Amino acid sequence: MNKYYRTLIKKLEAEGLSYSFDDDTSFLNLAGENYRNYIAVIYIKDDGDNMPLVTIGTENIASFKGKESKGYALCNELNKTTNSGMVKFIIEEDMELSAYFFTYFSEDYFYEHSYSFLNTFYSIIDETYPMIMRALYA
Repeated sequence: MNKYYRTLIKKLEAEGLSYSFDDDTSFLNLAGENYRNYIAVIYIKDDGDNMPLVTIGTENIASFKGKESKGYALCNELNKTTNSGMVKFIIEEDMELSAYFFTYFSEDYFYEHSYSFLNTFYSIIDETYPMIMRALYA
């Protein structure tokens, strides 16, 4: 476990959030106002030479299997109109909608801001969830 994961654990525990780790990936179970079954996956790649790449993501938000054109149209709309490009929505090969946020953090900045980035990512997913459901079932 690298130093950034240890820093993240301290921050999550300070905020009272539960988490689990599997190899070098962190999983957070959260529930929002709209999207109640939210699992955030946090992956931190630290090669020791540069600032680490931090990926926050959630997969399988909704399945557009059999509704491919709706899924692609929604994905394009979400990427154009929400979050100023902070979060990238994608349709995976199995037609599941997923969302990811990628950034680089310095060690000092990471402790101060990792939770706020996680919270912002989560808020964006929660706010867009009704739009996702309308597209899926309309």
